[in-house]
Amino acid sequence: MCGICGFFGKKKNKREIVEKMKEKLVHRGPDAQGSFVNDSVALGFRRLSIIDLEGGLQPMKSSSQNLTVVFNGEIYNYQELREQMEREKKILFVTRSDTETLVNGLEAYGPAFVEQLRGMFAFAVWNEKKEELMLARDFFGIKPLFYTVVDGNFVFASEIKSILQFPGVPKKLNERALEQYLSFQYSVLEETFFEGIYRLPPGCMLFYRQGKYEICRYFQPKLQPEAGCSLADMEKKLESVLKKSVRRHMVSDVEVGTFLSGGVDSGFIAVSSGAKMAFTVGFLDGNSGYNEENRAREVARYAHLSYHMHTIGKKEFWDVLPKVMYALDEPSGDASAVAMYFLAAKASRYVKVVLSGEGADELFGGYNIYREPLALQKVAWIPEKIRRAVSRQAKKLPDRRGKSFLIRAGQRVEERFIGNAHIFTDEERRELLKNPTDTPSCQEFLRKTYEEAAGLSDPEKMQNIDLKYWLAGDILHEHGPFAGGARALPGPGCVRGCPDTSAGGEICPRKDEVSVSESGPGIHPGGHGRAEKAGISGACPCLAAGRRLVRESKKNVSKSHIPSVFPHGKADGASGGASRGKEGQQPENLDGAGVFVLVSGIF
Repeated sequence: MCGICGFFGKKKNKREIVEKMKEKLVHRGPDAQGSFVNDSVALGFRRLSIIDLEGGLQPMKSSSQNLTVVFNGEIYNYQELREQMEREKKILFVTRSDTETLVNGLEAYGPAFVEQLRGMFAFAVWNEKKEELMLARDFFGIKPLFYTVVDGNFVFASEIKSILQFPGVPKKLNERALEQYLSFQYSVLEETFFEGIYRLPPGCMLFYRQGKYEICRYFQPKLQPEAGCSLADMEKKLESVLKKSVRRHMVSDVEVGTFLSGGVDSGFIAVSSGAKMAFTVGFLDGNSGYNEENRAREVARYAHLSYHMHTIGKKEFWDVLPKVMYALDEPSGDASAVAMYFLAAKASRYVKVVLSGEGADELFGGYNIYREPLALQKVAWIPEKIRRAVSRQAKKLPDRRGKSFLIRAGQRVEERFIGNAHIFTDEERRELLKNPTDTPSCQEFLRKTYEEAAGLSDPEKMQNIDLKYWLAGDILHEHGPFAGGARALPGPGCVRGCPDTSAGGEICPRKDEVSVSESGPGIHPGGHGRAEKAGISGACPCLAAGRRLVRESKKNVSKSHIPSVFPHGKADGASGGASRGKEGQQPENLDGAGVFVLVSGIF
């Protein structure tokens, strides 16, 4: 991963300020650094070198010298885009870097060029002629990007701690973020825990000019399951898309390793990628349900991977918490961030780049909670008024087995599900806080998202919530400081008439320059779902295709649910509703926002 920072404004001693901001990002880019400073803007960059180690230095200018970019991430289809520009725009390239492709593409095609990208990215571009600063963040929020406005200066960075180096930025707790955190277990608002500092939402661009900024959405994931493809066709295309996408994500000028949990998602990538080393963490309690070392070791042996394991002890787990929290910038209630810290630390001793799998559970329906609507169907015959009355009375009962079921049986999915984690209810968090804020209730906060998903089944509505909030707010957030973010692979849909991952959604108000995306990336099957428990009937037809692909694999026994590339093990991700893309979209164009995890230089 790399780190970017900068500001637009009339502040004096710009170079001194941007150097201080860069110092807080050294762990993101220990290999090289650079700055660009003029009367209006200052841009800073810290580099972890992956592609074109000698070239690709940033900040980088376009061939016309009009645009200057700082860019964190990787563009997987940069070679195709480069050839396109050489052919159509007669641009002469002088490096082999994806950064040069990005900045010249923005010069040649305008901001709409973002829609042609396949990859993970967060970047800032200074337009000299327009005197305009543009920011953009990738489709699903793999790469972080934060901003604020202080005394007429627009300030941005990859991490909040870098923004805090800008003179005059207040360090004030955002109590609204704290209140929502108590329910969601992560920072769900656009405004961070630091009052006045915001995160740029996934799939968005920001334009700052003449003291004002506007945010334009270029990508909005939508679950639109659609029948019409045979299971056999979907099985073939699913496997083909995954393998092609893994190969595309292997482009690197340094050695690539792989994270390995023992499940289908990380195992599939480990076996099909051709990586040479695998990294796993476990716990002292080898019999724990959270310990997947044995399965990971078995996959590594099958794939002939050099296997590296770290066992986390109780003392070191607690001792490292201050470092983890400092790296995250904001509170997180997900303890797996600690395991990710140790995993990235282990890998960083051997490689700069590793493959990982995150996002499969959101896209493939792998979380066990998605089965909840099936369980509640057993009492659906009881009139809703009676169920709701019982639910209200059940809340008054002492805690005992069955209480939660009675409560949830009388609630609609919009009332009971706010995401994979639901810690405190609205009532409970108000009791906990000395000064409750005016922040909306969980249901009010999610109302619009649920309304947009009105035609979906309950499991798909739950997937949609996690895809838009939990994935970026929790899963990818805990990866960012330690492992840079995970490149995602395409979803189950891949051909005309099948669901695939695409945009659709809001048109940017700058209609002359930006249009809605018609094809976007997918999400890589990674994470820790439970496919064997997550059979969601009536969902996207790709669900059945995914199950069948696993079930009929040559090297599999039915109990294991492992694809043909695996010998044994448990399944991590089941397919669920995917989103529908442009008809005729080909699988090779569906590479998504990530498989590579760029290991931090912090260790």
